[in-house]
Amino acid sequence: MEKINVYNLIVLDESGSMGVIRNSAISGCNETIQSIRATQDKYKDEQNHFLSLVSFNSDESNKVIFDKVPIAEVREVAATDYRPNACTPLYDAIGISASYLRDTMPKNVECVAMVTVITDGYENASEKYDGSRLKSLVAELESLGWKFSYIGANQDVIQESRKIGISKSFSFLASEKGVRRAFDSAANYLEECAEVCACERRARK
Repeated sequence: MEKINVYNLIVLDESGSMGVIRNSAISGCNETIQSIRATQDKYKDEQNHFLSLVSFNSDESNKVIFDKVPIAEVREVAATDYRPNACTPLYDAIGISASYLRDTMPKNVECVAMVTVITDGYENASEKYDGSRLKSLVAELESLGWKFSYIGANQDVIQESRKIGISKSFSFLASEKGVRRAFDSAANYLEECAEVCACERRARK
């Protein structure tokens, strides 16, 4: 059986309110990278893992830090990569980055995508996507086997995630310890999804 390509997309809030937890967010990203590497090693005969990391604010709507980079080649996120400021175009960030990934994944290889959204605030600056349009996109991609998770602080995460059709959600406190737990949740969910993917493919053999 050929390997499946697993695309891990992390959409990370870089708005001004994330400034107080900036260092923890950078550390959390790097720990998640290590976790995905460990998952790649675990399923090295079955899966090829790639990472896309996109941060966003109203000054830089979608800043691509990594674009489908093989996880073994991903460098650490540096302080210069992540400088929180401005407002929160959350819906645009998710919609644009997920659409781009859908359109640029190879068509001749079996692929699956896992999208993780991490934000400490509410949508307040999107121009291209509203909740309804984004919800339709999420439903379309989930029908193709994509997995989405929403990790939020300072909000009712269940309510906010369901507005855009994401059923898997986690909450965190906007503190150093809270951010670590948020990224732990993200890494654990990505590992769970990789395991489910492996089990489903083995069952089809």
